[in-house]
Amino acid sequence: MLSKQDYLNYISEMERIEHRMIELYKTCGENVEDPDIRQTCSTLREAEEDHDNLIEKLKAIILK
Repeated sequence: MLSKQDYLNYISEMERIEHRMIELYKTCGENVEDPDIRQTCSTLREAEEDHDNLIEKLKAIILK
């Protein structure tokens, strides 16, 4: 059985991944000229931000 700390460690790793992905798509969007690729990067960044918000909600549930 997983402990509360195990879940928090897992959540922490997911947070790091999401933050890296957000930064990656942000940087990509800022450094390409093609508007379609820029829009795709923006859409992907927004999706990663949504994931990050879900992780924060999950973390709050675990910490209760």
